[in-house]
Amino acid sequence: MSTATTRMTREEYLEFERGSDLRHEFVNGEAVEMVGASIPQGLIKGNLFTWLNLHVIQAELASQVQTETLRVYIPVSETYRYPDIVISCGEPELQDTSNDTLLNPAAIIEVLSPSTEASDRGRKFEEYRSITTLNEYILVAQDRVHVERYTRADDGSWILTAYSEDDAELPITSIDATIALSKIYHRVKLTK
Repeated sequence: MSTATTRMTREEYLEFERGSDLRHEFVNGEAVEMVGASIPQGLIKGNLFTWLNLHVIQAELASQVQTETLRVYIPVSETYRYPDIVISCGEPELQDTSNDTLLNPAAIIEVLSPSTEASDRGRKFEEYRSITTLNEYILVAQDRVHVERYTRADDGSWILTAYSEDDAELPITSIDATIALSKIYHRVKLTK
């Protein structure tokens, strides 16, 4: 979710953001302040990050799992976003020597909230699809057991697979992993 905005250039944004204690996305020439997460959203992100990062370490993969502290740059719209979780495979390609802006995500995971769901499904997904290295986009509901996984097909189209059972297994092919939904929602109080 976002609040206050400030109009600026990309260069001004990067300088501003690197000196800020708060996080801001850069959309349509505006720095948009990001706000905190709910308890369910924080637990889901933590569960996913912990499990995915442990998998990468144990499998000794040349991949990295990052939380929303790492920006992703989307060249087609000159936008900077902070995905909830981003996975890069191989050597991360970074925008500059500041090591804080990723150019080659393989998978992006967003935990949906009432204030971000429309953007996560719409504009953000449209922007993310333009990143040629991105092959998986995963949306995780925070109010019920429900995960949607979009994968890029060989022809460039995106295929949706939905998972809604506790014992369902979510594949994450970018790191050759499978995680049970029960692990994603461990200790999360669901409202639906």
